[in-house]
Amino acid sequence: MIKIKNLSGACQHCGRAIEFRAETAGMTADCPHCGQPTELLLALPPDSNTPARTKAILFTIVALVILIGGLIGTVLALKRAERLSARHRESAAKANAQIVPPPANPFAPVGFSVSPVTLEQSQSSAIVHAVGKVRNLTNRQRFGVRVQLELLDRNGRKIGEAKDYQALLEPKAEWPFRALVVEPKAVSAIIRGITED
Repeated sequence: MIKIKNLSGACQHCGRAIEFRAETAGMTADCPHCGQPTELLLALPPDSNTPARTKAILFTIVALVILIGGLIGTVLALKRAERLSARHRESAAKANAQIVPPPANPFAPVGFSVSPVTLEQSQSSAIVHAVGKVRNLTNRQRFGVRVQLELLDRNGRKIGEAKDYQALLEPKAEWPFRALVVEPKAVSAIIRGITED
């Protein structure tokens, strides 16, 4: 014969422990302590507030705080990087806007083209000339053509001037100018202007 184990529950009125047979579970009976009718239900298991469970909850909360903090830090870092990138693009755009490339031929509006200028020293003496070419781009004669040069030192600073003159420059003709350089520290020269009388 199988012995059926008694179950335990609690009175719904007084809360004290009640034992009952398994086959009577769910029925109503009078509480042996307070005499009130109560439903025979299994008692809930005791709250398992063990130290291990408390540690697990604590570690979970700490991990969530760290994760949320990391996400917030990542979002803030991304926004800061976007702001820095936008500032960099803006300053680069301003710098590019300020750098205006020189025209391919700055003397085209007055009908001339020029070659690069070099400094040449005579083989037989210490005399130096700035040499280059000026071309008349027009279909008319040009009278009293004067080229003005700026002499530069090693650091690109202006240290003097030189000039040359051509009485007549035929249409589409080229004039190989030779301007005397009297500044001994000059290492290069650039054309600053071309005029005609």
